[in-house]
Amino acid sequence: MKPHFLVLLISFLLAVGVLFFHSGYFSSSSFTPALSKGSVRAESSPNVSLPETLSGGNLMALGRKIDLNRATAEDLAALPTIGPKTAEKIIADRKARGPFQKIEDLMRVKGIKEKKFERVRAFISVERH
Repeated sequence: MKPHFLVLLISFLLAVGVLFFHSGYFSSSSFTPALSKGSVRAESSPNVSLPETLSGGNLMALGRKIDLNRATAEDLAALPTIGPKTAEKIIADRKARGPFQKIEDLMRVKGIKEKKFERVRAFISVERH
């Protein structure tokens, strides 16, 4: 293929995409995020209408943090470096020792040291209920 043909093709595809976007073809009303049972409560924003609850992966995709004291094992497993087994350890620790007071308390869970904690720090929060 000649380079000018590729430029024309890309320009055409971009123009079609812009037309679809502005026509409302991809309206937000047709998009509903998946919810999980017992998932973390979403914080409301004045400009965005969110469902009452969102799963951990959906919260992270929206730039929201996962509350360690309300998260399910599924929510926690969505965190980087936290798999299902570690998520269960976090839940068990929370039940045995009570709620986390600060995010650094996550390091009290066996298998979570400073390196792993630093990788999830940006995605977690602790809310007192």
